[in-house]
Amino acid sequence: METEIKKTPFYSQKLDDKYSILGRSIGVDTQTQSLSTRTIESSNLISGDLNGQQLTFSFTVSPSAYIDWNNSVMEIGFIFTTDNGAGVASNVSIPWNLLLSIFEEIKVKFNGTVIFNKVSREYLETQTFKLLTEYTNEELNASEIVFAPVGDYNYNTGLANGYGFNNADKSSDDPNAKIRFQNWISPFVESRNYTKYKRPTFKDLFFSMPGFSKNLRNV
Repeated sequence: METEIKKTPFYSQKLDDKYSILGRSIGVDTQTQSLSTRTIESSNLISGDLNGQQLTFSFTVSPSAYIDWNNSVMEIGFIFTTDNGAGVASNVSIPWNLLLSIFEEIKVKFNGTVIFNKVSREYLETQTFKLLTEYTNEELNASEIVFAPVGDYNYNTGLANGYGFNNADKSSDDPNAKIRFQNWISPFVESRNYTKYKRPTFKDLFFSMPGFSKNLRNV
């Protein structure tokens, strides 16, 4: 009497979306049939030196519109100059998280309730940790919130000596600072010095809130 041996195939078949996706219908989000953008200025914008000043941004959404929080951005312009503003800063070492360091305190209110509050310089530490744990170095380097590559030896070694590179005495300074400055800061423009604009998302500046909120009316 012979016993039939059941053979298990080495390979198993499965569906492959690469071959079937083009034959499927495309889903449409019926609740977001149209998108619009708004620019919100600070309600108490002060010209000149912003050091120690508080800026307030407030906007309201109509019942028929939703906020795309993760893709909203804050545009921030940086001008690199000497301490007294009389000259042009040249080849300074730029920390990758420089943008986070400009905020001393940040408060976010939803519908009048505080849901995010960072005080006493804790914002820099907590948001830096958030970015390092949520993103890979490659993802951070591609974002709008960094000023220099993260974790790159050629860029990090120059940070120890502060301004790093000095045109008057090249022999004693780190050339990596010059490389960092030239790659990450736009060229000199007369009357604006060295200027760099950054547009970090609310997701990176504060926290992630995917999708569209139905009851978020005021921020």
